[in-house]
Amino acid sequence: MARAALIALALAGPASAAPLTLSLDTGTGIGWASRAGAYRDDVFLTLRGGIGIGDFATFDTAVTYDVEHLEAALRLGSRIRLYPSPCWEDFGSLYLHGELGIVNAAHLVSNYDLLAGLGHWGRIVPHLAWFVELDAVLRVGDYTSLAARIDIGVAFETSSFWR
Repeated sequence: MARAALIALALAGPASAAPLTLSLDTGTGIGWASRAGAYRDDVFLTLRGGIGIGDFATFDTAVTYDVEHLEAALRLGSRIRLYPSPCWEDFGSLYLHGELGIVNAAHLVSNYDLLAGLGHWGRIVPHLAWFVELDAVLRVGDYTSLAARIDIGVAFETSSFWR
């Protein structure tokens, strides 16, 4: 992972020109667990920082907090835009999101989340964006579960992010 972070920083160029984003999002969903059957997924809050890699990708790191069961997670992932979207340039574009999460549920590093999602990124005003994602999350570890979640949030971005 450290090599990937160094490569991402090298590709991004000088820090003053780096396309950066900081986002706060929340969501919930429904799922199925091997021990409990169907369930409503807990509400979560995520603080995510990202650095752009070219015009189409980001390297992200995030901290997620499950507000109902007091579970914290450290996440590493990437978002990849599907196209440059000239017709929606002012409004945003679709992207894919993949992520690995290290979750502290029953005990320290008790579970791992594998997330795959499809999202839409849009701008509200310069340097402020909104996004919505539909995610599938597979959790393995102390127990196994599969959840479908909706995630909404806002992001502060530098002027060079996903232009």
